[in-house]
Amino acid sequence: MPGYLSTHHHSYEEDAEQRCEKYLADAARWDDKNPEVYQSLASVRLSQQRPEDADQLMQQNLALWMPQRMPPRTDARTQHRWHS
Repeated sequence: MPGYLSTHHHSYEEDAEQRCEKYLADAARWDDKNPEVYQSLASVRLSQQRPEDADQLMQQNLALWMPQRMPPRTDARTQHRWHS
């Protein structure tokens, strides 16, 4: 679905933005744990010049994506050791 949304999001069809919003809302209802939904919606918000909303959506994206791929970090000292 993200490829389809990207294609339509960048199209010149007058209703493309509304369709993207609908498809992403549907996707969130079907699978609210899918980080790609929030990433795609963040892209839409950026194109709408709504960076604060995009940032919030990317935070949701990362909260869903990161725990699956990285061990938890407990504090700043631990984080610093990981980067050393």
